[in-house]
Amino acid sequence: MEFVDHPRVAYTLFDGPFFESIDRYAPDPKYRDAVKALLPEGWKVQPRGFWTHCFAPDADFIAHGWKIHVSSRTENAIETLRHVTAVAVSTGVNFKFCSDRRMLRLSLNKNASRSQAGKFIAIFPRDQAEFEEVIERIHVATRHLDGPYVLTDRPYRDSEVVYYRYGEHRGEPRLNHYGQRVRGYRLDDGSWHADTREPKFRLPPGVQDPFSREQELAPPGDDGVLIKGRYRIRQALKFNANGGVYRGIDEATGAQVVIREERGALGALEQTSTEHGEGYSLHKEARILQRLAETGCVPGFVDLFKEWRHWFLVQEYIGAQTLWGDAIGYYLGRSGRTSAEAFEALRSSTIKLATGLQAVHAAGVVLRDLTRTNVLVTAQGDIKFIDFEFSHEVDDAGPWVPGGTSGYAAPEQIANETPSPSDDHYALGVLLLDMLTFSASGFDLNREGLYGRLGQNIDDLHLPQALNDIVAGLTHLDVAQRWDLQRAIDALNAIEPPPPLPLFHVGDDIPEVAPPSAALKSELRQMVEDIGAYLDDSVDFNRQDRLWPASSEVFTTNPINLKHGAAGPAFFQLQVRGSVDPAVLDWIAKRANPRDCPPGLFSGLAGVALLMSAAGRQDTAEAVMRVSNVPEMLYEAPGLYYGAAGWGLANLHLWQDIGNVRYLEQACGVGDWLLRTATEAEAGLHWAIEDVVSLGLGEGQSGIALFLTYLAAAADEPRYLQAAVRALDFDLAFGEEYGGLLLWQPTVDARPGDPRSPHTWYGSSGIGSACLRCYAATGESRFLETAQRCALSVASRFTNKIWQFEGASGFGEFLLDMAQFTGDQRYARIAYYQSEILLPHRIRRPKGVAFAGSDHFRICCEYSEGSSGIGLFVDRLLHDKPRLLMLDGLLKAGMPATAEDSRIAAVMV
Repeated sequence: MEFVDHPRVAYTLFDGPFFESIDRYAPDPKYRDAVKALLPEGWKVQPRGFWTHCFAPDADFIAHGWKIHVSSRTENAIETLRHVTAVAVSTGVNFKFCSDRRMLRLSLNKNASRSQAGKFIAIFPRDQAEFEEVIERIHVATRHLDGPYVLTDRPYRDSEVVYYRYGEHRGEPRLNHYGQRVRGYRLDDGSWHADTREPKFRLPPGVQDPFSREQELAPPGDDGVLIKGRYRIRQALKFNANGGVYRGIDEATGAQVVIREERGALGALEQTSTEHGEGYSLHKEARILQRLAETGCVPGFVDLFKEWRHWFLVQEYIGAQTLWGDAIGYYLGRSGRTSAEAFEALRSSTIKLATGLQAVHAAGVVLRDLTRTNVLVTAQGDIKFIDFEFSHEVDDAGPWVPGGTSGYAAPEQIANETPSPSDDHYALGVLLLDMLTFSASGFDLNREGLYGRLGQNIDDLHLPQALNDIVAGLTHLDVAQRWDLQRAIDALNAIEPPPPLPLFHVGDDIPEVAPPSAALKSELRQMVEDIGAYLDDSVDFNRQDRLWPASSEVFTTNPINLKHGAAGPAFFQLQVRGSVDPAVLDWIAKRANPRDCPPGLFSGLAGVALLMSAAGRQDTAEAVMRVSNVPEMLYEAPGLYYGAAGWGLANLHLWQDIGNVRYLEQACGVGDWLLRTATEAEAGLHWAIEDVVSLGLGEGQSGIALFLTYLAAAADEPRYLQAAVRALDFDLAFGEEYGGLLLWQPTVDARPGDPRSPHTWYGSSGIGSACLRCYAATGESRFLETAQRCALSVASRFTNKIWQFEGASGFGEFLLDMAQFTGDQRYARIAYYQSEILLPHRIRRPKGVAFAGSDHFRICCEYSEGSSGIGLFVDRLLHDKPRLLMLDGLLKAGMPATAEDSRIAAVMV
């Protein structure tokens, strides 16, 4: 099962605080029992999470060929299964099916991958003759049924459930530089072909469709697509599995419109699909738009119609931004904004939200999905509510849509109790919290922690403390004590505006902050100890897919890498305690192979080799580094985190640690390859992957520059340093001023609306870290000046991110670098100031503490987005230790190692 569009959805199916592999899901046996009742002796049935596989006796899979997909509604799923099973049995062909009703519903969910949506059963014929026979027989057996359209396939004849495509069966997947398995197979000429799962029908070279001469549909022309003879679609705004949202022109009036699409058999409520039929969600939305028209709080309704098998809702186009973007503007809209100005903007928006909700409730509607992306703010400051999938009309006797958006949905809504206006009161409180912390998605996991973070932000921004009370009142767990809208409005109106103090530090020099208190240092020391205690308690040696709770990516890459896998917590244990549990190292070493792990520093074997070397297992480190030297993988990407530069950096570490000149030679080999393959531009040197030129430390030119800077010092080769300077110049040319900050977008061709980042992966703190090292090597003051501007850009702790790759821990690491290279302890004091925001994000566990990963949604223990990276930063802060993976001892201006354990120092300095 692939969830390309929304990759985390499939890993949140289990109740609990962790991401979990869908392969651990135990399906309801109803579908399986229906199939097994029809299978003769000798057939094997194997449930594997999302899919249940059925293998014919002695039947094998071919590498690639034609595949048949059968779609289904939930209400006729068992009938469909029986028809297909009968054909499969009579022909002896292997097949698989969505394991149970929940998995079928998941494949029809709007957050499923568009390339997966609708695929209920997959059949694997062994050759073209069998394919043509089987697909015809399935068509005959199912021609009375209907189901969703499968976007990756072509429909067979006039069927509404039978589809086909050409692709891998057993296949030959390949690792990419991120450690993900890319599906594919070898063509007849021996070349490897990626089996790309795009939401359109495609054929590999040399393969002809036996039923159609049309190889691919022609794309729309420059004038767009005309539907109903009236609405011309000009632009796709977004897609999900259920359809798309488009911007277009009503040619009858000339007005701009938004067109929402619902694909056939995908939008109906499962409880009411036979009564209401397909298109139910858009019908309901159309009713609500018309019902709420007089409130002025929704876009105007224009039209609702069906064309082909899809339903379309046409509504007024609102030139507006989301509440998320509007709220960011309260604080960062212009340099020098005051707390009084930010408060008045916040108060005005919140009162407009509350009064709008009052009008909605008076019209008999409960929204039930009031989130930062479902509220638009016009240029005039008016509020518009959109997206009524979960909304409920109180006079509708039919069932309501169960569920809601995590963080925003009240507990009683999650429990599927009768919808009530108090659901929206709760969501308004979360929205207010979100406009102050931008962390609402973590509210269910760490409620008290986010209250604490809210208080910190209110203090930092010099806003009124009464905002705390309003959030707490609206989000009260007891519905009887929860504030209503009028009470919130009255409380907001009663607040005295704060004095007009600057929201953030103003000036070209870094701010002065007080030295850390003894109490803060004590609390941070305890936090590091508690992180270690939770790692001890949560390690699970019986699992094969992960050792500690981690981001969902651990299940799609490998369980040992430094980014998401076991190497991060192991490095934490090594730095904090001076040793790693030998069982952890054994577990990691057992899985360190090039079949499952790419060479990369953060994605695979290079990072594991450094761990083993630092832990005193030099023989293992050398063995891992040997097997990582796979040139076709090594040179797939040039960057530091996942590519050749990171592998080269690992060789420099091993050269220093072990003393074998072979590793310096291998690092020079990487440097020479980088110089040969660089592209010279006016801005500087750069490297691309499939025409994408990244920026920053992780995958951009700054990370390559960092490696070349160290290599120049190690090899005493000026040409490497010259290339490092030119590579860094390239990234610096793309820095952007925003609200007084120096920030970067992720790639050179990023769109204007793409995020500008201060973070380590591709933003200010990572690029500033590379600038510092280049300054140390060259003495060029411009690099120090840029690093100082980067440090100023991360001096504020107004961020919803707390991790190494993104957020406060990465900011803190860079600020400690600044103190190290400049001797200015103001930077170290700001690093302590940053560390304070980590404290409320602690999640108390029976033993120790944990932290949530990306979006604050699930507990993660990894380095990049979890507890280990946070703990490594704080331990470095407390004990003046060197930065993980850096080689600053090679640089003249670098500070000497201070770690007591020489084995740790070898990998860090």
